Amino acid sequence: MGTRRPGGSRREERRAYLGGPGRSLASHTALAALPAMALDLETTGLDVAECRIVQIGAVAMRGPVVLNEPRIDTRVAAGVPI
Repeated sequence: MGTRRPGGSRREERRAYLGGPGRSLASHTALAALPAMALDLETTGLDVAECRIVQIGAVAMRGPVVLNEPRIDTRVAAGVPI
């Protein structure tokens, strides 16, 4: 995850992520231009009743560009043999 700059507020971080101070996401903004988060779950199989999540990954995107932060790559104890 990203680190907060000294003296920076969450509001300032959000503005910077959205493209800078005063920028608003107007209703005419193309969907591909909006900030997004891509989420990936790795599982032990496809049966939702029996299988478990073993890894979670996520990256932030601005349009088609993958950002360096925030980024998540975490293994999860599935509680079953893999």
